[in-house]
Amino acid sequence: MFRDLTLADALAVTTRMRQADRDCLHAVGFTTDPEELALYHCRSEGGGWTLFDGEDPVAICGIRLATPWVGVVWIVCTDRMTPALWKKLIRHGRIVVGNASKRLRRVESYVLSTWKEAQSLASRQGFSVEGVRHGAGRDGEDILTMVYRGHHGNSTSRHRNHRRQHG
Repeated sequence: MFRDLTLADALAVTTRMRQADRDCLHAVGFTTDPEELALYHCRSEGGGWTLFDGEDPVAICGIRLATPWVGVVWIVCTDRMTPALWKKLIRHGRIVVGNASKRLRRVESYVLSTWKEAQSLASRQGFSVEGVRHGAGRDGEDILTMVYRGHHGNSTSRHRNHRRQHG
């Protein structure tokens, strides 16, 4: 079950986040302090949701608006994620990102180049690698910029076509 993100749910997940999530957040320059991270995601511009396993919050996710026309997808999970919960997260994510791409020019995600599972998850959501930000991580890690391409075109390709037609 999903519901809108609350501070209590965000804190429940961030205090138990997986080490891989913590490493990625550190690399891209976010705080890894559970309270600060929970507060940041609850206060950021854009939508957020919590995925539950029964009554237990196991993941938080959302789209943070970097600008009024660019959204950045984020996910933080606990080790309690099961294959069935991952399937729910993927289905929910496809709907959310697909809807967001209708009103945003661009939807992005940032993934450590060494984190193959996160790259696979983003690909299954309709993202593809746009480029590598070599050495851009806090400790010199390479970070992939992934952009939503969708399954039948997206806002990014529509925006490019609009620019071609209208200069």
